[in-house]
Amino acid sequence: MLRKLEDVLGGSGVQFQIADVHAKASIGEIEVGAVEYDSRMVREDGLFVAVRGFVTDGHSHVADAARRGAVAALVEEPTGTAGITEVVVADTRAAMGPVAHEFYGRPSERLKVHTITGTNGKTTTLHLIDSILKESGIRTGVIGTLGYRGTGANSTAERTSPEAVDLARLLASMLDDGVEAVTMEVSSHALSLGRVLGMKIDTATFTNLSRDHLDFHGSIAEYGAAKRKLFDLIAGGAGKPGASVIVNRDDAFGRELLESLSDAERVAVLSYGMTDGDVYASSTETDAEGTTAIFHTPAGEIDVRLNLIAGFNVMNALAATAVAVTQSVPLESVRAGLGKVKRVAGRLELVQGAQGFSVVVDYAHTPDALEQVLTAIRDLNPARIITVFGCGGDRDRGKRPMMGRIAARMSDLVVITSYNPRTEEPGAIIAEILEGVHDVEVASGRGARVDRHAGAGRTGGTGGVADVNIVEDRREAIAAAILAAATGDIVVIAGKGHEDYQIVGNERLHFDDCEEARAAIAARKPEAH
Repeated sequence: MLRKLEDVLGGSGVQFQIADVHAKASIGEIEVGAVEYDSRMVREDGLFVAVRGFVTDGHSHVADAARRGAVAALVEEPTGTAGITEVVVADTRAAMGPVAHEFYGRPSERLKVHTITGTNGKTTTLHLIDSILKESGIRTGVIGTLGYRGTGANSTAERTSPEAVDLARLLASMLDDGVEAVTMEVSSHALSLGRVLGMKIDTATFTNLSRDHLDFHGSIAEYGAAKRKLFDLIAGGAGKPGASVIVNRDDAFGRELLESLSDAERVAVLSYGMTDGDVYASSTETDAEGTTAIFHTPAGEIDVRLNLIAGFNVMNALAATAVAVTQSVPLESVRAGLGKVKRVAGRLELVQGAQGFSVVVDYAHTPDALEQVLTAIRDLNPARIITVFGCGGDRDRGKRPMMGRIAARMSDLVVITSYNPRTEEPGAIIAEILEGVHDVEVASGRGARVDRHAGAGRTGGTGGVADVNIVEDRREAIAAAILAAATGDIVVIAGKGHEDYQIVGNERLHFDDCEEARAAIAARKPEAH
């Protein structure tokens, strides 16, 4: 596909100037066949976008792009590279999305696009929305943490929200494949870096806000401001006619968001909550098999059976229901769609074993998520909760003692271990987690009971604080926790969820919590307990 550069730039709405230094041809004569932001991917007739990144500046790669066949480059300042037309814009990152979406034919305008942002619950909410839409006969696609899927096979997600060019190309491909509606997770990184600019949106859902990614954003206020950008975009022109915003009113930031959107003219605003809102639940009952409830909506009431445990999954289902209501999906399709989601990889995922105890793998890697998961597990009345977790290296250090406090307070036995240590020493990370454990010990009046060997004892926590074992090797930690489990216990392996890797130093090594748990269950002698 070749398109005139003049048409692409004009249609994108981006303000630009043509640098007359070494221009290859007049803008009206140039045709481009692809848009790329990585010079290594540029081919003949390419338009290269020179983005200033955290590691490298794309302007230093304009010459490489020209050698590979680029006929034009989007730049913030001319580089003087011979043989290529340089198009100067104020901000290449901000211009990249609108230009890419225009080049690929504005696919989001011909698709229904449902976006979700928030700290927790995005992935599960996405799969619930997708299931509801499928049940109503819509051909769907998804873009999120667990991968990208159109009408064909899944592809692995390099990042939760693709870069702007990749997103435009992906939406165009889905449209060509017959997809009618796409549900997409939108991360705070994506919003800060302008990855969704140029995309037109039908619905935007907010799940919640709690501490995460402060190594990137610097403060919870900046993190919240990044999330808010999605709603500013949809209210400011990125929303299609009739666009809707769906907000969790049980969340403090959500209530602020609702207040700020109260006078929005371009969008319809719906709230949801456990017991109050435009969409809410009543008669909620949860057991080890799932949850039943009555959902109340502006379109009527439905009896719901979720095959997912935990109150936070009720909230995720309410959010998905609210999205469906804005799209006039029949309530019977909502009921059926919610009920068909049996599991979401790495989200309270049960690892089957037949030795009298249960093992659950969950993605919880933030204080709030860990607390919600352990609360949900405690509601199942296990004999004991055994929690395996760690904190990532080269990331937000402030959450380490917070997670230590939560695990020590809400578990009976804790195994603190390695979790993507990256370039930090695992022992140093664990020491900061133990600061939080110590706080709980002091508050409870109980002396420290921290064991630093590679094994997990069977004695449960007493006096409001768990027994704590330090097992740096994650494989050994999982095995130790499972070996320690007795009848009626639930082992929670938190942090990695669906991820199948461990980052040690600068290496990405294969590691899957579910695989390791199954291996540990198989290796455990039946008579061990």
